[in-house]
Amino acid sequence: MALDRIDSLADPAVLSSILGPVSSVEREAAPGISSGYSSSLHEILAAVLRDGTKLRLRLKRTRLDQDWLARLSREEPPGREASLLGETALSPVWECFARAHLAYAVQGSEIGLLMEDHSEGLLADVREPISAAHEEALLLAIASLHARFWQSPALSLPWLSRPEWSLDVLGPHQAAEVELRGAPQSIREGVVRGWRDALALLPSDVASKLTLPGDQLWLEWSHLPKTLIHGDTKIANFAFLPDGRVAAFDWTRVGAAPGTLDIGWYLAVNSTRLARGKDELIARYRELLEARLGRALDELLWERMMDAGIVSGARMMLWSKALALREGTPFRRDDWAWWVARLSRWSSR
Repeated sequence: MALDRIDSLADPAVLSSILGPVSSVEREAAPGISSGYSSSLHEILAAVLRDGTKLRLRLKRTRLDQDWLARLSREEPPGREASLLGETALSPVWECFARAHLAYAVQGSEIGLLMEDHSEGLLADVREPISAAHEEALLLAIASLHARFWQSPALSLPWLSRPEWSLDVLGPHQAAEVELRGAPQSIREGVVRGWRDALALLPSDVASKLTLPGDQLWLEWSHLPKTLIHGDTKIANFAFLPDGRVAAFDWTRVGAAPGTLDIGWYLAVNSTRLARGKDELIARYRELLEARLGRALDELLWERMMDAGIVSGARMMLWSKALALREGTPFRRDDWAWWVARLSRWSSR
């Protein structure tokens, strides 16, 4: 349901049209669904229906003009998540993921999203692997999304994020720090130090290619088949429901791109959460994707698609992996070595 005013999302009379007769609504501040860097504000709405049923809802408010990540990812009002909810051509998304959203409203640069509260379905935000079952369910949902929108006409929607934009969100050019205005100090300092370390440690040929401007770098992959991607496949952005479905949040980077960008980011941002090795995860995603496409993908095409995904993930998170090397643990060294090896394969093609 699309509403005109954000405050209406917490109005008992309006909620009654969505949930059934509501007798009362109590509001309380709440942490975000994920532990990311968004400046969004969250509230829990405790709604009591006239029959005594108690429901927990979540109201998320975001000011695009005050959100540094929105600026870097080139998001404009009404925002990609609200645009997704209002676009009938993309409604098959909710055949792949459970839709938590109930209503939304846009006022100027501010977006309000009313959602079911799926906190109980979130996995603990710890640096430990998730279960194989959870990872399988998530890979299946991601592969289903990618197969459903493979080369779809809906990908021409002008507000969808473009793949080359993701290459510049936290890329090595950010070491100048100018573009990170508004970001938390820890991020600003970390990106600068991390890219300085990363570029010093990388083979010179990899560092040279990895620092190209995003639009120039993407020319190598402009011919690849595109699909609809979630854009932010951090595990904290998904809830695992009792019926086996997966609910997805934070569609602010939803875009038209090779599906492997979702996998490259998944590998990069969830490095401590993976239930299996990186190469095994890539192979399993390919199996699921090809099964849903109903055909095998050409090996050379697949390699190019994975190059795009790996480079995209590296451009957003390699600075963090370089900083993590300072921990000196075997896990961090192995993680870094894997990324360098994959980037070297790409660079030598």
